[in-house]
Amino acid sequence: MDTLPFWQRPVFQMFASALIAAALVASVGSISSIAAPEEQTELHPFLRAARSAERIGRFPLKTHGDALKLDIERYMWKDVYMMGEIYQIIEIPSGGGNNYQLLISTVRQKHETHDANVWRGGAVALRYWDTPNLFSVSDGDIVEFVATVSGFHTFTSTSDHIVTLPLLEVVEFREMEHPGTVEKEE
Repeated sequence: MDTLPFWQRPVFQMFASALIAAALVASVGSISSIAAPEEQTELHPFLRAARSAERIGRFPLKTHGDALKLDIERYMWKDVYMMGEIYQIIEIPSGGGNNYQLLISTVRQKHETHDANVWRGGAVALRYWDTPNLFSVSDGDIVEFVATVSGFHTFTSTSDHIVTLPLLEVVEFREMEHPGTVEKEE
């Protein structure tokens, strides 16, 4: 008669090993469902960033206007996706790299070639550090961007008005070619 405790018996050890192996195989199969979908990992970096960023919702009391400015604490230090029309470009002097502050109108408006219905907010100050060498935008260009909300930027306008805009730091940026590309492009 065998005097070994049941957990030390070869039959029990083989059975326990089989159960552990089956659990490991099952867990390896589920790892892919935890990771990002395969089609999303192949997307352009801008699309990946834009799909994971927050959208600025309408402020409850407004039908349009400065939704981000009025509800900024909700978005602080988060990445948001927005689009708009550049109305001023300011070069920020620095020792290395090209740095810009872009003032962008994000008010809903009719535009000849772009769908303005997805625009939110009023205007933002967008800082773009270390822009690529081929970076070339001008006033009136329609752009879309993913940026981190970092507070407010206050300045005096040319008409001596004090202006305060939400300040954002670029994560990804591109000039718009086709409206709605973030939601529809695969």
